[in-house]
Order: sequence, then structure tokens, then C-alpha cells
Amino acid sequence: MRDGIGFGGVFLAMLCALLAHDALRLIFAALGLSVVLSSLPAIMDRSRASQPVASPAAYQPRAQQLERWQGPIQARQQGISRTCINGRLADRNANGWSDVQPQTACIATSE
Repeated sequence: MRDGIGFGGVFLAMLCALLAHDALRLIFAALGLSVVLSSLPAIMDRSRASQPVASPAAYQPRAQQLERWQGPIQARQQGISRTCINGRLADRNANGWSDVQPQTACIATSE
């Protein structure tokens, strides 16, 4: 007769521990979620009340606020030293293009 629990006993003990842990985690998550959901309307009302209401005329989409630059192909062809690459400004150097610091968002008007 062997001493100890053996592989099967250890396996079953670990399986039971993992199942109990997962069940407790799900129960606590459900309780926490119900508390958050019950307090959500009050939180939303407070955040709406604290935000000033902007008139539709004052609203400008972010894309309209960004500077527009030539894309890198046309900028190189036209000899322009600054371009917009992947939504960021870049300066021409001997080896290609380098990012402008601080990185500034832009819109490319061509390729």
C-alpha cells in the first residue's frame, strides 16, 4: 500500500478548489455589478448637471480643427519640407522624414 494521496486525489482537490474560486468570483462580480448598475442613474445625472451645454453653432468636429498638409509623396515632389504622415506632422531630413516634436495631429490632403 502506498502512502499519500496520489495523483488522482491531488487532481480532484485542485479541480474542486478552482471551481469554488470561480464560483465565488462570479458571485462577487454579480453583486458588484448590481451595485454599480443601481447607482449608475444617479452618477449620470450628476455628470450631466455639471457639464455646460454648448450650442450647436459652437461645436466643431475635431477633424475640422486640425491643420491640413500635403501628403509625403506630393510634398517631396513639390519640395515642401513639412508633411502629414499617418496623422502626425513630419519634417524632411536627409534620410526621409522625422516626427515633429511635440507630435502634432494633422490631416493629409493627398498621398
